[in-house]
Amino acid sequence: MTVNHPVPGSSPGGGVVHFIIINMTIGLTKLNHPTLGEVLFHRCMGQVSKDNQDIIEHHLSKPEFNWQFTKSTIVEGTNPDEFSKFDDVSILAHQLVIDNRSCSDYTSPLIDHTEIKDLINRHHLSGEILRAQVNLFVKRDKVINPCPHIDIRSVPHIGILYYVNDADGDTVFYDRSEYDSNEELGLMKEWRRESPKRGDILIFDGRIYHSPSCPVEATHRISVNFDMLK
Repeated sequence: MTVNHPVPGSSPGGGVVHFIIINMTIGLTKLNHPTLGEVLFHRCMGQVSKDNQDIIEHHLSKPEFNWQFTKSTIVEGTNPDEFSKFDDVSILAHQLVIDNRSCSDYTSPLIDHTEIKDLINRHHLSGEILRAQVNLFVKRDKVINPCPHIDIRSVPHIGILYYVNDADGDTVFYDRSEYDSNEELGLMKEWRRESPKRGDILIFDGRIYHSPSCPVEATHRISVNFDMLK
C-alpha cells in the first residue's frame, strides 16, 4: 500500500506506507524526561473531528473486523528479568502495518479518519509508518499494569496513540529508556500517565518505556497505535 503526501519529484514505493515530508518536528511540546533529558511529548486535544471519531468506532465495531488474540502485550523473552515484578495481560489486536507495509484493508481508512496526514503536515513529521495496530483491552476486576516495553528497539521513532473511546486504563510512562542497563531498569518508576479520551492523539518519544493499563470501570479500551520513523 502506498499513501503519499504529494511532493514534486516524489516517487511512490509499492506497498510502503509513507508520507514524504522534509523538516524537523514543529509546534510540538517537549518535556524533561528523568534519564533522556528533553523529549517529545505532546497531546493533541480533540485532534479528530466528531464525524471521524464516529466513523472509526463504527469500523472497529463491525462484526467482520478481525480481532486476533494475543497472549501478552510484549514478545516473550524481549524484556529483562528485572521486569518480573510487572504483570502482563492478553489483548485483542488487529495489525495494520508491519515492517513499513500495510497488512490490512483498514489501514488506509484508519489513516484517513484519524487525520494522521494533517498531523504530519502540521508538525512536519517524517510520515514513515514503521508499524501500526489497533489494541483492545477488556474490563478487568482489578487494576493491572502490563509490562513496560519499547515498541521498536534501536530505531529512532515516535509513538502516536489515537484513543478511540473514553475509558479508564491509563497509558503509563516510566523514568527509564532503552539506553538504560538492566540494573537501572530494575529501579524503574512511573514518570507520568495519560488517560484515554475519545478523539485525542498522544505523540511521544519512542525511546521511553511505557505500558497501557486495563480498564476496571469502562467495558473496554481501544487505541490505534502508530510507530513512525523520526
